[in-house]
Amino acid sequence: MRRPCFFLKTRSQKPEMMDLPHSDKEKLYRTLRHFSLINLFFTGSRKLLRRTVLRDMEQSPKTHRVLLEIGSGGGDTARWLIKKSRSMGLSLSIICCEKDPRAVEFLRTACAKEPCITIVEADFFDLSGPAYEVDYVFANHLLHHLADAQIPPMLTQAYQRARRGVVFNDLRRSCMAYVLYFFAASLFFRKSFARKDGLLSIQKGFTHDEAQNMLRACPDIPLVTRGTFPFRCIWKSSFL
Repeated sequence: MRRPCFFLKTRSQKPEMMDLPHSDKEKLYRTLRHFSLINLFFTGSRKLLRRTVLRDMEQSPKTHRVLLEIGSGGGDTARWLIKKSRSMGLSLSIICCEKDPRAVEFLRTACAKEPCITIVEADFFDLSGPAYEVDYVFANHLLHHLADAQIPPMLTQAYQRARRGVVFNDLRRSCMAYVLYFFAASLFFRKSFARKDGLLSIQKGFTHDEAQNMLRACPDIPLVTRGTFPFRCIWKSSFL
């Protein structure tokens, strides 16, 4: 298997600007707005959700399902998923869990017109009670924000909370992804953190071996990892 180029040889541990509590709020909000384009063209999250969550829901189309999204960004994926499920005649509600109060403020405004989306300001690890025992747990480009030691507990708790499936979509650390994003972000994502943080995110992404090691640290839960261009997916085996 091809190795990352020399400057991507090891996974970066540097914090991204958007994760810093005192980063520029205007740039942060512009970044959250840019996520709608990033998720549409770069992450493949919609395709992944179609073939996992929505396909699973189609097996019992009259049953209401609940999805918990960890780290919801600008809320664009949650809004799309609600509209898509509704257009398919499926019943879904989404809980968006976000711990950054500035992002929570943005989310509540962005999702205010969608009654099937609930915004919760909390750390995922602090959620408790039957309200958070859901059908699906989903996170898009979340794991690379975490330290290595935090990832197995995150995967384990997500699996324990989800009755039907877990979907984690994250970045593969590769030269091709880095170069492609460099040119795209230089053209389209100005005056926000999306360009600099996006490139750093790829440096914080995972190789195939690293993704496998995460799962080996969770031996009691049936998760599998699959690589797709130019991102990496981790999801519950029942979705396969």
